[in-house]
Amino acid sequence: MGILSQKKEVPFIMMATIIYLSFSTLLLLEVEACHPVDLEALLDLKKSITEDPNQMLRTWTPSTECCDSWEGVSCDLQQMARVKAVTLIGLYLDKPMSGTIPPSIGNLSSLVQLDLTGLKNLSGPIPDSICRLTKLQYLDLQGNRFSGRIPSSIGNLQELIWLRLNGNRLTGPIPPSISNLSSLGVLDLSWNALTGTIPTPIGNSTERLTQLNLSNNNLTGNLPESIGHHPNLFALNLSNNHFTGEIPESFGDLQGLISLDLSRNQLGGKIPSQLGNLKKLQALTLSFNGINGEIHSSIGNMTDLSYLDLSNNQLGGRIPKSLGNFKWLRTIMLSGNKFSGTIPEEVINIESLEVFDVSRNRLSGEIPAHKANISKEAFLGNPGLCGSPLPPCKL
Repeated sequence: MGILSQKKEVPFIMMATIIYLSFSTLLLLEVEACHPVDLEALLDLKKSITEDPNQMLRTWTPSTECCDSWEGVSCDLQQMARVKAVTLIGLYLDKPMSGTIPPSIGNLSSLVQLDLTGLKNLSGPIPDSICRLTKLQYLDLQGNRFSGRIPSSIGNLQELIWLRLNGNRLTGPIPPSISNLSSLGVLDLSWNALTGTIPTPIGNSTERLTQLNLSNNNLTGNLPESIGHHPNLFALNLSNNHFTGEIPESFGDLQGLISLDLSRNQLGGKIPSQLGNLKKLQALTLSFNGINGEIHSSIGNMTDLSYLDLSNNQLGGRIPKSLGNFKWLRTIMLSGNKFSGTIPEEVINIESLEVFDVSRNRLSGEIPAHKANISKEAFLGNPGLCGSPLPPCKL
């Protein structure tokens, strides 16, 4: 009786196993199936691409699963196979992709990453519907030809960590709602045609901000003090705009800053002594402004500095000997100012010095002996200077 019972149990176990495996396979196939809403949105995007010479979208066909075989598409299989990332990067492609982003992009409700970097010819406006993608963490549209304004409701994307819209043709102001992006770490809007002022709340937007680049736009007004409220900021570039006023003293609170570029604006006033607090700073570029006064000796506290460009301003007084504190300084650009007195021996003999330019100032006296190979052009425009590589001093 026991043997007969065992014989009956074997087929039952086999049948149960087959049913389980079949169900698991069907479930897996169902999970991997592209969600119909996402499928439609992606096919809309493909239709909006008018030229795809590199055939980046060749795998985007309705007969295949977008989560399985579509180039640049990945899905979250734990969330009913919703599309979580669309990544089409054209930085190293010879031929540009042309087209627009359709409004239906906003239907990809589980999208975490949208990266269309360097496709070169994507144009038209950035659709407002992108701001419905509230799970979005990475939005990178750099290196295209998008035009129009940044959507005013960009602040809805409160999960955003990375926002790069640089290298496009965007116009209009920076939306004040951008200050709502409390998780933002990287903000790059450079190389556009943005106008207006920097929204004051941008300084209060997030303590996580590490990189802020608004360079090469048409921005105006004063630099907000609130920018100095970002303790984790290590790269700040506001160059080549039309900013006026003085450099805020609060910038001296950015003690994690490695690179500061405020060049090619219309800034005036003195260099704040508080900048001497930036002990991690490696590159300071303030050239082509109207900054006046003397260089404060506290600048010598920036002991990690390797690049210093204060050229083409209205700076005067003597070149401070404290510049000689920089053990790693390779470049000193002080040309086109009103510096007077002699060139400090401590400065011109910095061991690591490679580039030194004090041309077009009011310097005088004999050029100190130096190890660096410095051309005579670096000293021209100082009638009182003499000695190698200029003509010898008269006795």
